[in-house]
Amino acid sequence: MQPAETTYMSAQPLGGVMVAKITCPRVSDFEAAALKTDLKKFVEAPPAKLVVDLSDVLLVTSTGLGMLVQVRSAAQAAGGKVVLAGLSTELVDLFRLTNLHRLFTIAPDAKSGAEQIA
Repeated sequence: MQPAETTYMSAQPLGGVMVAKITCPRVSDFEAAALKTDLKKFVEAPPAKLVVDLSDVLLVTSTGLGMLVQVRSAAQAAGGKVVLAGLSTELVDLFRLTNLHRLFTIAPDAKSGAEQIA
């Protein structure tokens, strides 16, 4: 696992887990398309363990939510897992409202998320 940086995220390995920090304040149609391509690269090959750090994200649209579900599905297909970390109170509420909190493990921060799937 190599560190990576793109327009909308930076990724660093942490204890056998890739931590991808989303660096844009909103994940809407345009950002979601680019992020999907970037994040899927981390989960399509073993060990397929990914923490998506959303601590800098203020808004996720339905397209962004769909992208996260697709990345999760790709990780599962590779025998891996995706953990979301650093969600604001508003994003936690959004995940609860859409019942997506049942699909994802949500950690308070990237380090604890990495520890959960290491």
